[in-house]
Amino acid sequence: MSARASRADGGFSLSNSDVVPDRPGWVGRLVSDLSVNGTVAVGPKLLFEDGSIQHAGLYFTRDADGLRYNRQYFKGLPRADPPAGKAREVPAVTGACLHVDRAAFEAVGGLTEASIVGDCEDSELCLTLRARGGRIRYEPAVEVRHFERRSIALSRSYRGTLASLLNRRLHAER
Repeated sequence: MSARASRADGGFSLSNSDVVPDRPGWVGRLVSDLSVNGTVAVGPKLLFEDGSIQHAGLYFTRDADGLRYNRQYFKGLPRADPPAGKAREVPAVTGACLHVDRAAFEAVGGLTEASIVGDCEDSELCLTLRARGGRIRYEPAVEVRHFERRSIALSRSYRGTLASLLNRRLHAER
């Protein structure tokens, strides 16, 4: 993940190296969403390589052991799906691409370094920001393609790995 400084809005953007914006001006749109009352983080619509929706905000479910799973709104639906085209407050957005208020980010200690491979630190950041009264928003006017997990593509079932289990357990505990 890399940080890109933005304009003098007091925030910055985080994005994975495997994220490609669909059009110019995308950071400016995310920056403008921080002006919505109490918003401390904003994420765009993430698209799979084929143009279908990967992410339109995150929500959470728990398994029988109480471990948290990150779930994506509208995952797999067509890019132009009408409900996915509405900007709104969401429980979390992915760190694959997000713009965050610098003061709020620093106040919560930034991203945890405890996760392996980068599974839950983004959703944990969002939950921590929300617990302090911040709002997390999804902005569908910004679309980026995310060539997700190419570095572990040979793993047939990452969710079943020890690293995934450890990350989910740490996420639930924190």
